[in-house]
Amino acid sequence: MPTEPIDLSADPLAFGPPEATSWKKYSPNLEFPISLLVSTLFLTTMFAILVGLLFLSLGSGPEKKMPPMSAVDAGSDDAGNGSPGGGGDPKEALAAPTPPQTSTSGDEKIQNDFTIPEVKAIQREWAKEDPSADAVAVAPENAKSRIGLEKSLRDKLNGKGDLGPSKGPGLPGPGEGGTGANGTRARSLRWVMRFQTNGGRDYLDQLQALGAIVLVSVPPEGKQMYVFKDLRNPKPGTIATDAELASYSQQIQFCDPKSKSGEEVGRELNLSFTPGEFWAIFPKGIEEELSKLEKGYRNRRPEDVEQTIFKVSVVGGKYRLVVSEQMNRLGR
Repeated sequence: MPTEPIDLSADPLAFGPPEATSWKKYSPNLEFPISLLVSTLFLTTMFAILVGLLFLSLGSGPEKKMPPMSAVDAGSDDAGNGSPGGGGDPKEALAAPTPPQTSTSGDEKIQNDFTIPEVKAIQREWAKEDPSADAVAVAPENAKSRIGLEKSLRDKLNGKGDLGPSKGPGLPGPGEGGTGANGTRARSLRWVMRFQTNGGRDYLDQLQALGAIVLVSVPPEGKQMYVFKDLRNPKPGTIATDAELASYSQQIQFCDPKSKSGEEVGRELNLSFTPGEFWAIFPKGIEEELSKLEKGYRNRRPEDVEQTIFKVSVVGGKYRLVVSEQMNRLGR
């Protein structure tokens, strides 16, 4: 039986979609571009907020500060930077582990006034011992430290009094050469040491690295001294004997009279009082090393030098000594 042809005109979907496109049906009111713009603005705003919160959190933490540094000076400058005593030699500045870190008094120009009363008093004492000797060179800060000692104690540290014959400038004495400007006491008076420290413990650690011992006058009379030989584990209360003081008179002596240094070091030494100053005594090896540095600095003879300033740095328990500055004696 023959089939009749089907009239497809009655079904508009028989041959595909109507003339209107899907885009016209899907977005007749621009929903897509508007939603894309809104999403972009939302994401950008959230990112900006997150970045802002991150910066606020980083900036609100505890403030980080460098540890306080001070350069120790054995001079009369109580605000100071550095320290005097027993010698060394190069002209360069040291690389100190502390935040190099503040200035050191070794960078200052050497004072030119060697006529202050303390210097003249030391020179008069020396002249009485050996009138034939040349006027001794004395760094002003070293003179002030020595004159500040109680006289009987000063005599003991100078090897005078009942401790045996004194080692005057022209008399044989320990040290390289042993006489005149090469004598140990002449070097102690002429040489100045500068330390750059971060508190009392660091100060003692640097002195320990140099093999030093520490002396502190016993109040109130100041006629005796406590001695500290183990600076890592100091034990207070041991009084230095006259024999010990006599032996120290033949070694390089250093004094730091700054009140801040005395307070910090005294605390680490477990003292029941705050010392106005403390002394350090260095071994002969340090003296010989400093002597070579002084002579090699500008090839000057020791007797032609008025004052030599050394800088000390200690890194990892190892010390380094350099000459910071040197002054010739007038007319030489």
